[in-house]
Amino acid sequence: LPELGCQRLRHPPRMADLVDTAAGCVGATACTLGGLPFDVAKARLQAGGAGHAYSGLADCLLTTARTEGALALYRGMVPALSSALAENSVGITVQRSLRRALGVDDGGQRPSVGTELGLGAVT
Repeated sequence: LPELGCQRLRHPPRMADLVDTAAGCVGATACTLGGLPFDVAKARLQAGGAGHAYSGLADCLLTTARTEGALALYRGMVPALSSALAENSVGITVQRSLRRALGVDDGGQRPSVGTELGLGAVT
């Protein structure tokens, strides 16, 4: 692909975008699955009604899992996962595409601080 200016890429441009999108989806899924129980517990601790006096985070997690089942810690997973998938897959794909277009994605060249700030601001 030298005629396209892509000699430094390990994958053709379209394949690289698919790899980046897949990486964003995997990251979003991992973050949602790992973090959602803590978000559910945080919401329950903040709501803290009279019938739910938890002594802390661990008590909230354990009590919820024991009384309602472990899947109760994943309530709201569909909206959380769908928004995380959209945000991460688009953000990572756009940023990596811009890095390739600017020629700072070859692994050896370190972009300037201004370039990194600009890429972060755009994505």
